[in-house]
Amino acid sequence: MWLKFKYSLIVFLLASLTYVDAQVLENRDSLIRQLDNTNNDSLRIELLIDLSQTYRYNDPVQALSHAEQALSASKVLDQIALKGAALKNMAEIYTTQGQFGKALDYDQELLKLMREAGDRKGESIALNGMGNSFFELDNYQNAYRYFLEAYKIGEEMDDQLRVAIGLYNLGRVYMVQETFDLAYEYFHNSMETSKRINDIEGVAFCNHYLGLWAKAVKEMDRAKEYFDKSLQISRENNFYEVLPFTLLHTGNLYKDLKEFKKAEEYYKEALELNERLANQIGIMETRLGIGLLQIERKQFALAERTLNSALEISYSIKSKDTESDLYEAFSRLNEAKGNFALALQYLRRHQLLEDSLFSLRKDEQFARIQAQYESEKKDREIELLYQTEQLQQVNLERNEMIRNILVVILAFTVIMIVNLSRSSRRRKRINELLIKNQKEVEEKNANLRQISEFKDKFFSVVSHDLRSPLNALSGVLDLMADKTLTAGEFEQLRQALQAQFETTRNLLDNLLDWTLVQMDKLATRLEDFRLNDLVDENLKLIKSADHKEITIESKIDPAVKVHADENMVNLVVRNLLYNAVKFTERGGNVEINAEKQNGMIQVYVKDSGVGMSESVQAKIFNDAEHYSSSGTEEESGSGLGLKLCKEFVEKNGGKIWVDSAPGEGSTFYFTLKSA
Repeated sequence: MWLKFKYSLIVFLLASLTYVDAQVLENRDSLIRQLDNTNNDSLRIELLIDLSQTYRYNDPVQALSHAEQALSASKVLDQIALKGAALKNMAEIYTTQGQFGKALDYDQELLKLMREAGDRKGESIALNGMGNSFFELDNYQNAYRYFLEAYKIGEEMDDQLRVAIGLYNLGRVYMVQETFDLAYEYFHNSMETSKRINDIEGVAFCNHYLGLWAKAVKEMDRAKEYFDKSLQISRENNFYEVLPFTLLHTGNLYKDLKEFKKAEEYYKEALELNERLANQIGIMETRLGIGLLQIERKQFALAERTLNSALEISYSIKSKDTESDLYEAFSRLNEAKGNFALALQYLRRHQLLEDSLFSLRKDEQFARIQAQYESEKKDREIELLYQTEQLQQVNLERNEMIRNILVVILAFTVIMIVNLSRSSRRRKRINELLIKNQKEVEEKNANLRQISEFKDKFFSVVSHDLRSPLNALSGVLDLMADKTLTAGEFEQLRQALQAQFETTRNLLDNLLDWTLVQMDKLATRLEDFRLNDLVDENLKLIKSADHKEITIESKIDPAVKVHADENMVNLVVRNLLYNAVKFTERGGNVEINAEKQNGMIQVYVKDSGVGMSESVQAKIFNDAEHYSSSGTEEESGSGLGLKLCKEFVEKNGGKIWVDSAPGEGSTFYFTLKSA
């Protein structure tokens, strides 16, 4: 948690030293009056930016509204300085709200504007902003790259403030990667640089982060010293960008050291300061710390009220990260109170929200990768077009030369014929080369599209469907580790774990087979075998049917033999039986049978489950759509199973279809060649 605390010290990263103090809050009405009374476009833009900053920490809707107005006005006025300030302001607002993908878009636009204008300082600010967004999106490789580029600009300009900021940001990357020796070196060098240029606020920031570093390496006395130094500087100079954060993390330090009275003092001061600054984010985070302290002190009623007040703020400002942390805190509270069922509910909420946030971050990363791919593709197309134009220019020049030669040596008929013949052959060879190159380019583009589609589908499935069951298992195992469960509760959890393992194993098998199919690495090996033996083996493995008290009956005649790939048929039968159990209510029935029809063996799996609508039936076998739904007892699924069934049945020369209606169960049919 220390690596990704919610206060990212964004202002320092972006070299923007604006903050919401009491004076700014008192001047808000003054800014509004000035805005209403001026017709100067430049002044209006500056006022809108200042006004958006006063709402930045306590009213994200108003902050964004004024920032958007400033940006729109700056684009109409088209002054580089004002447009750059408005873009930077938009990036800061979205960063404060945790929307780092959108912040990245505005910083990229700012970077382009600054480079076109030749503004190296502005370029450095944009690069730091982009590095911070990638840092918050867990893309540390790109974060390091942009922070390093910003740092190098500072060195080129001999701008020691840019150098100090660059060293600080690079230290953050090493910190999150737990390369603590380098992290300390960069923070220390940043602090020394800030001291040389009398950047006292930079010294306060570095002492703050060095305190976090010392806490991470378990040097608690040094952590106290660094935090105390940061607090001393911030109090003496009224650095309200640093002071609330340092108070909060000092409180966290003393809480971890079990020095609860001191922790309470620092939390109280942090809360009072954030309330005075009207900083809703700071209030929320401080109340989270206080709630955790109250849990440690077994003040459960106080802890519940404190955490609920923090949760209300997280809802109002849409702070999903802190909302997730609060669910985890509520889980700890109820576990400490002995209410394990409610503790498990909050733990599940925490895990579901973490999974959702993880997916959102990964989706943003994938979108960035896709955008980069499209950009590179466009560059390749432009390069190909340029090469084609060059070839055309060569042809034009050659034809012009031929025409000149024909005019000059018109009298020499024989020579003219020879030259024309040679020219024709050359043109033919060039055209053949062009056609060949064009086909190669088309084939490469097709391969790139196929690889991109495979990548998107595969990572989407793995990140969304594989993490969820593993996280659920981890949460249950944590509760078991407390050794507070009765024998009955332990047996109930054991059965749930067994069913969860079975579902996860089936998902992994499907993922492996799907990957082999996508990569065209799965060969079909046809042989004769008894269908009844294969079905019996699968029935032994399906433990979830016992868990749901579902009766599975096989009516397949032992004499029925098919000519197919046994492994592929095994996957088809297993997935259809799993689906039947998954969507059948507790105590229901599942039946599997096979009969010979027109030289083929027709197999069906029939259940007494919930059935499905015609629209769902149209989706489950469609490769162009990803469809998945939960079972009757919230069993999860990846949506791959039925698509693999269709792929494998067709590879074996058969067909697959379904007959179903809502509330009337489902019957899946497929055909195989008879032996």
